[in-house]
Amino acid sequence: MNIVDNLLGKSTVKRRNASDKIFSEKLKKSDYLDVLKMALKKELDSSNDWKTITSLFNALSIFNDVETALNIMETYIIPSRDFDITLTAAAKAYIRMKRDNVNDVVPLLDILRLKKYSSSEGALEVLGYDQVKPCKDDQRIILEKCFNFGHNRPRGYTDPRYGLAAASYSWDYELKESFLKNCMESNDQPLIYVAKKSLMNEKANLR
Repeated sequence: MNIVDNLLGKSTVKRRNASDKIFSEKLKKSDYLDVLKMALKKELDSSNDWKTITSLFNALSIFNDVETALNIMETYIIPSRDFDITLTAAAKAYIRMKRDNVNDVVPLLDILRLKKYSSSEGALEVLGYDQVKPCKDDQRIILEKCFNFGHNRPRGYTDPRYGLAAASYSWDYELKESFLKNCMESNDQPLIYVAKKSLMNEKANLR
């Protein structure tokens, strides 16, 4: 597979496969970053396939690049309509590209302040899948902001607190207890599972 050619070619499927390969194999070659940005622009201007756009954001997320992260925020996350899976992927890319280390939640708080369902869900997924453990002050802020997040979500959407509940297995018990007990009242079975695990300070197997 010629990754660069496939990223910049006409086929959205080949573009998706190439970006999937970069993401899955963590191919952090410096020239791939610029090519991925060009590929994203090409995809948005042409096929605009949500699967490919999501894949491209996933691939971008393995790079640490503040300038690209800020561009994603300004040109995609802020102006995009809510309840869009590509917005979830864009938020995850923004956080992972902009943070100083895995426990830096400043970019995540940037996303939460926008109060968009899809981008906020992406932010909380980063917490769970990256096993983020911020300082106690930041734990408190995040838990308070997201205590009832998703209670009035549209029919058919899963409870977006899944990632946060999963991450909190290693967080301060007194801070997380009421949040996790509130999660237990959800009708979302995967959330209930991870909340139970985190209440026992045990790491859950994530979906």
